[in-house]
Amino acid sequence: YIFIGQENEDENDELEVIRVVRCNKKWQPTDSGSLQATGTSVPFKNGSLRCAENGNMLYISTCHGAYAGNDSQTSFRFAINQDTFEIGDPHYPAYEESDGQCTESYNSFITTEGKDIYTLDHCAGEPRGIFLAVYKEKAGEDPKSPDITRTMVEFSSEPESTTTRVAVGGLAVTDSHCLVTYNQGARASSPREIILASVAKDSIGDGEIQKTILESPGDGLTFGVPMLTPLTKKSYLVMWQVFDDKGVIRKESHYCILNADGSVKGKVEKISAYLADCSPAVSKNGVATWYTTGTTIGKTGEISASSPTFYQLNTSSGKLAEKTAYSLPVLDTPKLTLIQRKKGKIIGTGTKGSTVHIKFKGHEFKIKCKKKTFVLRLSNKYKKKLGFRTVITVWASQKGYTDSKKTYVTVQ
Repeated sequence: YIFIGQENEDENDELEVIRVVRCNKKWQPTDSGSLQATGTSVPFKNGSLRCAENGNMLYISTCHGAYAGNDSQTSFRFAINQDTFEIGDPHYPAYEESDGQCTESYNSFITTEGKDIYTLDHCAGEPRGIFLAVYKEKAGEDPKSPDITRTMVEFSSEPESTTTRVAVGGLAVTDSHCLVTYNQGARASSPREIILASVAKDSIGDGEIQKTILESPGDGLTFGVPMLTPLTKKSYLVMWQVFDDKGVIRKESHYCILNADGSVKGKVEKISAYLADCSPAVSKNGVATWYTTGTTIGKTGEISASSPTFYQLNTSSGKLAEKTAYSLPVLDTPKLTLIQRKKGKIIGTGTKGSTVHIKFKGHEFKIKCKKKTFVLRLSNKYKKKLGFRTVITVWASQKGYTDSKKTYVTVQ
């Protein structure tokens, strides 16, 4: 799905302000739908957009800049029937807490766990805090208004300021609790500590909200936004990036595992890795995989673009793997241009600087492709094994990346 916004400064009620395009895996558009006006002057203004699926319904939670007569920025939600591609009535009234709306919504989360729809907003306006809503309509239906609302975390009372000194990283609804992860500093420039807010699912409206400091930064350090990722229905992964006190990123991240009730399983662990802006993908055996594309630190402390680096964390053993990937145009499959059986010589072309792997009859040979060509000279022992119609497999590797294998058959 691609979400496209168009500004509506003239407040034209017939102008298309949001278009939703569905594409197949070849990036070919297959369906589209749109929303006109909806009280929107600037779609997605100063906020995020997230989706959740349940049955044939796609739920979208975002924000918009409202018409001048309303609050300047509010949360904004709508749903799409993925079978018919009909877009339900969007939910965007002026601020009313009972409607699940908030102003200055900088970060929105949405999830459909079990039979319910939950939304969470980081609100710098009203209500000023981390705002949770549970909707009357069940997952699979078009949500209209919430049944329960709760400000999980209240920010300091500075109604004229949009600074909250908080960054929300995730929402998870377990079998028993609602879990929210965020960082917070005493002042705008203060180091951020990692905090978990949790409340029992059966008493969201009036139950006790438990706040747990997962980690406080040591001297000279601060922490980034803590991402919250489900591992199973009973365990959840929280990861956060480490920075120095000047805001320069370090190749260091911390993580811990939460139980369904928000208690910490084990202790906070450290890994030598950068984190991405989005949550990792998790396999059935509990391995979290993510990649980054900006891990080269310049003299000014800025991050410059680099080749994608993949990280895999085994959350059971704590083992971390790191590999740098290269696209195929950079690392081409080697080609064998000449095979001389009697001389025991194999000649070919490949990517400069790569390692060429040549394998036949259970024996593997590695040769450095120093330029664009390579020559493998076999000893007498292996020369004799290079018989007529011998199957030869060749591939290349470079800094952790391996390209696809290709086979050749000797005919000379």
